[in-house]
Amino acid sequence: AAALVPLVPLVNWHKSPGLEPGMARIAAGVIFLVVTILAWFLATEPALQDATLARAGMGLAMALLGLMLAPWRWLFVPALFLMMLAQGGWDTLSTSLAGARSRSYFGIYTVRDYPDRQVRTLAHGTTLHGQQSLDPARLREPMSYYGPTSGAGLALAQAQAIYGVAARVGVVGLGAGTLACAHRPGESWTFFEIDPTVLRYSRNGTFSYVATCAPDAKVVIGDARIELAGLKKASLDVLAVDAFSSDAIPLHLLTNEAFGVYFDALADKGLLLVHISNRFIELEPVLAAIGRKRGLTYVKRDDNPNTHTFVTPSTWVAMSRDPAIIAALGKAAPNTPWTPLLPPAARVWSDDHASILPFMRWENMFKSP
Repeated sequence: AAALVPLVPLVNWHKSPGLEPGMARIAAGVIFLVVTILAWFLATEPALQDATLARAGMGLAMALLGLMLAPWRWLFVPALFLMMLAQGGWDTLSTSLAGARSRSYFGIYTVRDYPDRQVRTLAHGTTLHGQQSLDPARLREPMSYYGPTSGAGLALAQAQAIYGVAARVGVVGLGAGTLACAHRPGESWTFFEIDPTVLRYSRNGTFSYVATCAPDAKVVIGDARIELAGLKKASLDVLAVDAFSSDAIPLHLLTNEAFGVYFDALADKGLLLVHISNRFIELEPVLAAIGRKRGLTYVKRDDNPNTHTFVTPSTWVAMSRDPAIIAALGKAAPNTPWTPLLPPAARVWSDDHASILPFMRWENMFKSP
């Protein structure tokens, strides 16, 4: 676009009285050199990677200097190209050329290996969506948001104690497949995943959780709400909903009507688990409002592990129509307590109206991921 659009300089500084055309070109060359140096520092200086304000300031400086080059397209276009490379373009190109990044209709996925830490990660946008050890002895070890003391880890460990050996478990969102390693012999598991690209990672060996821990698990490709609505009533004992796209909120999965679909699919004493870890939006009041409206019993598990390298902080909400089910979760692991949610929102999210604005965590908006 920069190479084709008509360029109309905002400031005709190069035509200032007393400034010869030759000196103007020399000045433009110096400006271009400064832009090049700034781009180099942005792309290569490790200290700048997490310095958000410094990066923003340097980016703004490059933009202003680039505008001064508008009279010379042959300088303006390369300056813009350097800015694009410095502000993430180089990393994007190198990652894509290495075959570690793929794009689907639903977003961009990046798979990275870290040999020094012996771990492979899956990111969707800027958000970690799972990781697995590269150490053969630790291939079945749950990591990221799904550690043994996470809400999902605690609840799924009790599935057979509460619902029997043949517990029926559903999971919305496959990711790296980490939750598959909570599977126990005798249980019937079904994953609901909207993106075939994600399933391919588990099928081609990129991540081996599903193949190793739950090879007989069923995977349904499609929108989970639609697929769950098509199930017979009371088809599941436990349903875990973990379907974020980067840090974006899948609103149609978090409305009052959506929870109606979930509890139709669950048995009368069924357990719903919802993963609400999010940097930018506080979802506790949203779920509390739905829980209150539907007469549910609900608690949360804030997991902040500090002794495990590959387990990250997470927040899971457990909900059930039967208070005894929630009580059983607390009794099973008293050292890893479930706690009350924040007060409910004044208005329940519905298919007709849902707004994230009242729940924004503005203090996190300008922090690096």
